[in-house]
Amino acid sequence: MKIKSSQVHGISEDLMCGYKVFINLENGKIKSLIDADGIDLDMEIWGKDFDEIDYEWSDYIVIEKMKSGESFQMMADFIEEVSDEVLKRRLIKAINRKKPFAYFKNEIDSSSSRQSWFGFRDKRYIEYVKQELEAKNIVLE
Repeated sequence: MKIKSSQVHGISEDLMCGYKVFINLENGKIKSLIDADGIDLDMEIWGKDFDEIDYEWSDYIVIEKMKSGESFQMMADFIEEVSDEVLKRRLIKAINRKKPFAYFKNEIDSSSSRQSWFGFRDKRYIEYVKQELEAKNIVLE
């Protein structure tokens, strides 16, 4: 199975937005659906899309967002690259509190390194998607 390299960015963006990405192994079609685990969805809106995956696609793989441990490591890796020592200390403190993701986000959003974080995170997510595809024997063309 092959997919275009240009599709990797779109897959990574969908994952970061809370979607699961389904790839049809017969025709390479990609469909992103909201991750319904633990939430109550309006099936009038989403039911048709989930039914398509369940009944019309006989063979597909699913790519899911990073696990929380991987996302936490990504934040820690970013902190290592921060040159502003004051911000670095604030970020370290943030990830060592309860709800580290929320505190990290608050610190980043109010800092001058916000765009650097987005670039770092996007690059990491693209790498993650490539690894997931490779692990599922999907080749990028």
